[in-house]
Amino acid sequence: MVKVRQTQPLLQDGTVDIEQWLCKVNDLRPDINLARLREACELSELAERKAIASNSIWAVGQSSYLTGLEMVEILNELRVDEDGLVAAIIYRAVRENQLTLVHIRKQFGKGVAKLVEGVLKMAAISDVQLGSRKVVLGERKDQFEQARLMLVSLVDDVRVALLKLAERTCAIRTAVKNEHPKSLQLAREVSEIYGPLAHRLGIGHLKWELEDLSFRVLEPLSYKRIARLLDEKR
Repeated sequence: MVKVRQTQPLLQDGTVDIEQWLCKVNDLRPDINLARLREACELSELAERKAIASNSIWAVGQSSYLTGLEMVEILNELRVDEDGLVAAIIYRAVRENQLTLVHIRKQFGKGVAKLVEGVLKMAAISDVQLGSRKVVLGERKDQFEQARLMLVSLVDDVRVALLKLAERTCAIRTAVKNEHPKSLQLAREVSEIYGPLAHRLGIGHLKWELEDLSFRVLEPLSYKRIARLLDEKR
């Protein structure tokens, strides 16, 4: 059973100690340009502060900035390159209209902007395929299969798929910790689309986490019963 935990180092005021966080990234990936990651972090944090000031935040209790840092931690273990890590930091800020692709292209280059745009396209396809029409008898499985195939065909850069998997992993972790009206829909999407996608890409530990956490949301009583039985056998 997966344990959801806070991984970013914190200062006394509760904010992220970005220098210590960057050191953690560097420990695993000494080849990464930390100055570039720091620049992306500062931009994402500033964008979120402006969104809060204008009362246009993504969702109460959720942070586009912290989600970016969490995505980097997932992707860093998968050895995603520097452009991919920068794209992860600022992706949610762009998704939530805190930053524009034009801005990203100017500040971080075409490579980062193209990755962010690719993940945005995956999100748009997922939203349309899974949310645009009512499900009729027996259509649910076909609907998820169509969405999965369309997403796979859309991706011409594996980093885009990895970014989306990291983002959905962060989302389902949050859903487990905080109940939300859309948690069930998210869990079904993760179970039927992104778990199989992680399997297809050969990322076993992400596949297992996505399946475990989505099951925890979809079948909470069964999950607790299984967890209790596992504890008794230890």
